[in-house]
Parts: sequence; structure tokens; C-alpha cells
Amino acid sequence: MDNQQKSTVYFFAYAIILTMLLLITGCDDCSDGNYKPYDCLEREPADGILRIEVTLDGLNPVVPIEVYYGDYENGLLYFADTLDSFDYEYWVPNGDYSVKAKYNARIDNRLVTVYSIDGGNISPSSTSYCDGDCYTEGRLVLNAKLVLN
Repeated sequence: MDNQQKSTVYFFAYAIILTMLLLITGCDDCSDGNYKPYDCLEREPADGILRIEVTLDGLNPVVPIEVYYGDYENGLLYFADTLDSFDYEYWVPNGDYSVKAKYNARIDNRLVTVYSIDGGNISPSSTSYCDGDCYTEGRLVLNAKLVLN
């Protein structure tokens, strides 16, 4: 073998050894031990938690609510319920929601009906780990509490 052929052989041998060393030592992001936890959700959840908060008082021992897809103004009613606790949680598909709560109120010594409306979006979040992503279901809190100015 001449010198040029020996150089080529040495170069390929060096490249193979270097590649094997990199594979063996694990040249990846997991060297810090940032692996997915045992309870990792590896698939993006389709549903999330919708929490609705209301005000209960002497005039409103129960509060009727209506939950809408998207904006309340669009009129796409998803469901109606009557709450007898200060908050309640529902499992719903991810997306945009709004709530309308109906209250009795005393204003200027007159009994009137008032509404509280709130809206938002439910979407899952993700956390990246060296061996993949984990998802957490989305959570939306809608504040339908009675506020009189």
C-alpha cells in the first residue's frame, strides 16, 4: 500500500471509531436524566376540564347556567345546568366556550334579573423531554360570579 491508500484507510478507521464512540456514549439530550415521567400522556388529549364558578346567596340558592360553543352571541348552546355549589367541573372537548349565568338581584329596591357572561379556550399543553413529549389536559376556569357595581 502506498501512503495515500494508508491515509485513506486510517481516515475511515478513525471515522468509524469516532462514530462508535458517539453512539456508545449517547450523545443525546438525555445525559441530564430529563426523561418522561411514568404517568406521561404521550397522546394529545381531546378533552379538557371546564370549571364554572358562580355566586350563591339568599336570592340565588341555585344558579341556572348555559354553556355555549364559542362566543355566547353565536347561540350554539352546548348544555344547560343548574348549580347549587360555588363551582363545578365538566369534561368537555377542547375548544372555545362561554357561559351565561342567570341571577336575581336587588337594584334600587327592585328585584331584577341580571346575567354574568365569560368565555375562553381549552387546549392541552405539552412538555418536551429528551425521550419525547408529554401532554396535560387543558383547563379553563370561567368566572360567572355575580358582580354588581
